[in-house]
Amino acid sequence: MATKKPRVNVALEPETFELVRKAAEAQGVSMSELVRSMVDAVVPMLGRMVDLAEALKGAPQEIRDALREAGERAEGEILPALHSAEGDFEKLLSFAEELGAQAREAGADPRPVITGVTHE
Repeated sequence: MATKKPRVNVALEPETFELVRKAAEAQGVSMSELVRSMVDAVVPMLGRMVDLAEALKGAPQEIRDALREAGERAEGEILPALHSAEGDFEKLLSFAEELGAQAREAGADPRPVITGVTHE
């Protein structure tokens, strides 16, 4: 189905392309749909960044310097929390992989279980 939406072509590293392909396949969506949803997720923040950049175009250098310094301080405060969350997510993935391996060894049905649905 043709679309009137603007398009963009993106060149990806081969490893990134393969990861996106596998993720889209696992989710049962097209690569385009997966990438579009990922971009859509950052649109609100991107809009705020664009607004700020446009507002700063005519600002005095001292204001731009103060904002840069504030950004660097914020980054210093945010990065430790980000690394902690990343570590927690890695633990979750490892746990899920372990459970998946145990389920496969036990011959479990790999299809997801939907709570509340019974088969009679």
